[in-house]
Amino acid sequence: MSLMKIIKENYRKIKRPITRAGCCLGIAGLSFLPSCFDQSSAAIQANEQHIQASEQQIDGPILVKEMPVLAPIQDIMVHEGEPIGIMPIASDPDGGTTINYSFTGPFTFTLFDPLQNLYVAQTDFNSAGTYVITVTASNSNGNAAQNVNLTVNDLQRVLYQTETIPGAVEDIKIMFHNNAEKTNLTFTEGFNRDAVLSPDGLKVAFVSDRDGQWDVYVMDSKDILDKQAYWESALNFQFLGDGQGDNLEKLTQDFDADSKPSWTPDNAAVVFQKNVAGNPEIFIHYIGSAGVSTNLSNNPSDDTEPNCSNNLISFVRDGNIFTMNYTGGAQTQLTTDGTVAAPYSKPKISPDETKIVSVKENSPTDRDIRVMDINGSNIVDLSSNAGIDDAPTWKADGTRIAYHSSNQIFTINPDGTQKTQETYTGNNQKPIWGPGNGFTFQSDRINGTWDVFRKTLDDGYVNKLTKETVNNTPNGWR
Repeated sequence: MSLMKIIKENYRKIKRPITRAGCCLGIAGLSFLPSCFDQSSAAIQANEQHIQASEQQIDGPILVKEMPVLAPIQDIMVHEGEPIGIMPIASDPDGGTTINYSFTGPFTFTLFDPLQNLYVAQTDFNSAGTYVITVTASNSNGNAAQNVNLTVNDLQRVLYQTETIPGAVEDIKIMFHNNAEKTNLTFTEGFNRDAVLSPDGLKVAFVSDRDGQWDVYVMDSKDILDKQAYWESALNFQFLGDGQGDNLEKLTQDFDADSKPSWTPDNAAVVFQKNVAGNPEIFIHYIGSAGVSTNLSNNPSDDTEPNCSNNLISFVRDGNIFTMNYTGGAQTQLTTDGTVAAPYSKPKISPDETKIVSVKENSPTDRDIRVMDINGSNIVDLSSNAGIDDAPTWKADGTRIAYHSSNQIFTINPDGTQKTQETYTGNNQKPIWGPGNGFTFQSDRINGTWDVFRKTLDDGYVNKLTKETVNNTPNGWR
């Protein structure tokens, strides 16, 4: 039965004498029907004739324009820093109509390869998480949409330093994909040391003597030649590059020796130690700034070993611990028992800025780990034993401290309780807490060379991360 015949039958069912008191009736879509009936039989007959005339005009096949049909798209999983590729396939049942594609979600997709209809978006090193991408195919008749689940896995970036040529060249490398992929960030250009990841993991600050003196540099924590090479290699989870971190920037341009860079919490600047005519000072340099570095400590005493926290910089002046703000103001002395011969060193402020952990040297063969309140009170000696205790590092939540003692790694609460020995095999040192409940460290337990290992405390699992035949030193884990 045609559409008009159906309409006509429904109309006849309601046809009957209706008084002026009758209520309004309507059939959706029938604009030619009166909305309120007060008619004679002649009027009703006239309406029937109107319907018949309309039926003659549209009787026969009714052409219905159809929307595109979008083929199913599988859920996607990538790692941080990798591209997201989607190749949507849609058909037009009517044929000949152009189909356009659009994407809704937190990432911007662009057409990368028209031949394969490949659309690509780029993740960065802060993209870890789960997302929903809505893919829409549309033509002039409508659209079809599908939600695609996207998982971006955290790369667990491990930064380390390696002896490319022992005694001649030291390079910086970064490790991705839980140690499946490694890439050089520097390559055979002198000694490259003191590498440190920015808080967001996107940049690396380091010092190098590649130009004949020790200067501070920053670069991206990745090395990708171009998008085409990256996309082609990403299918096999490979990183292509030229052995140089992207966007290399030299921060210092003078002949003073620079060392020990530390990032500000907003990733905007690097604080470092500069030897000014034999007098070590603490400087700051803002990334991308054409201006010179600024002297923060500005004191005739020796100011060394800066370390940044959210609002403060800790450092050592003539063997004692001080703090100051990021303009160099509010310089506060926290200890008085340090001397040049028996100094404090390696001060690090806790994540909540309530405490400071440091190393106190009692003699050349005796160093202890100490914790104090941020104002220098309530000093707790965590390792009052003979021997060298060194390299304290805070867990990200501030609940534990890792350090090495007599060539083994220990963890302990800031109040000195629950001391736990974490390693037993070989010589182990320089622990660095990661983003979760684990740390990297340096060990010579295999073949006598120093390699980077990682231990996760949830299950006690220890795995060897580096496979070079030369010495390697951990620098950071994000």
